[in-house]
Formats: sequence, structure tokens, C-alpha cells
Amino acid sequence: AAAPLVTYEPTVYSISPTVGSLAGGTLIEILGDGLRGYPCAQVAIGGTPCLEPEAAGVPANRSALGDQGILCLTPPLSGFDVEENRNSWVHSQEEHNLTLLMPESQADVIRGVWTYDADFTPNVEEVSPPARSAALSGTIVLTGQLLGDSEDPPMVLFDGRPCAVETRSAEEIVCWLQRSVSQPPAVPDQKPSVWVPGRGFAAMAKASLFSSRFEVRTVSPALG
Repeated sequence: AAAPLVTYEPTVYSISPTVGSLAGGTLIEILGDGLRGYPCAQVAIGGTPCLEPEAAGVPANRSALGDQGILCLTPPLSGFDVEENRNSWVHSQEEHNLTLLMPESQADVIRGVWTYDADFTPNVEEVSPPARSAALSGTIVLTGQLLGDSEDPPMVLFDGRPCAVETRSAEEIVCWLQRSVSQPPAVPDQKPSVWVPGRGFAAMAKASLFSSRFEVRTVSPALG
């Protein structure tokens, strides 16, 4: 006799929080049945897959979840660009459905609603200094809004290099960037990545661009 057909249908009871950053990266807890081992790439918000926290270097404590849920990072709002007409997204909100892409027969079932909220979005307006030799360690100051007022410290990366947070407030993060020891940064001119616990990734303004490269200033002797 043929084996009986087993249907796999996970269910979602709750999503927490239900609001987060336009830039994505909000750590959400999804509770339900049949979710153990369910990949975040099969959780979609507005049709865009979520991310595994570890893939972004974000700490995720799953010990309290047991078999009842998963932790995922929200994707950025589709089309969100802090450089394009900032006034168009300040104080804006957008609601999008959360769906589970597996099984395919249930992919259109709405499991919850997620809200992207500009008032919940950290943002970095400026990085100072704007440039530093990759061969030198030093203090970096990031200024903006909603940056360091959470219970746990934010996470700051420059081309994958952690910048150790020394002091923080809602408007400023001061961190220590260690020099690049073995090789120059893969991308010498780029914006840092800032993740704020409880909020998500920060939107990065144009002035947050940071330059870090190895430089040759003098050659001695000049003749030989």
C-alpha cells in the first residue's frame, strides 16, 4: 500500500515586535507550531525574504524559544533609499503582510502584518573623521538619531571590521576602530553598518561615507 500523504502546515500565533526600521534588520520573534528549523529565507515581508541573524552578525538568543518559534531579521523596505528625497520617508509608515513561503500551497496565507516606520528607524547623518588610513587605529564618531538609546549597545562595522563602542547616546556613537592588520579594506570608500538592538539597521545618509585605505606618503631613500 502507498504511504499516507503527510501535509506540513506551520502556523503562526504571534509576531513581536510588529514595527521596525525602514532599513530592515529588526530582530523579530515568530511564535507558532511547526516552525522548528524553519529557514528565515522562507519568511517573507511584502514578498521579500527575511534574513538569518547570524548571516548579518547579529546576536540571537534562541534558548527561550524552544520548538515554538524562530528569530529572523526583517528585510529593508522595498525601494527604500535614504538618499532619494529624504522628506518623502520622514514620519512615513508602510504596512506589509508577513507570509511563509513553504509549503507553496500556503504561500499566500497572511500570517501577520509588519509595519515599517520612519519614526522607529535609526539614522546616521555623519561619520567623523570622514577618512582614516587603514594602517592606523583611532576613534570614530557617528552622529544621527535613535542610535544608542537601547538597553544593549549598538553594533558598528566598517567593511566587516568591528568598531568597539566606547560611549553612546541617542544622537551619537563613539567607537574605536582597530587598524586593518593584514590587508587593505576590500572596499576603501563605503558607509558603515550600524545595527541598533530593538530597532534594526540604521539608514545611512550620504555624509556617512567613510574612506579607509593604505597610503604611501614618503619613500626613503629616493635614489638607489
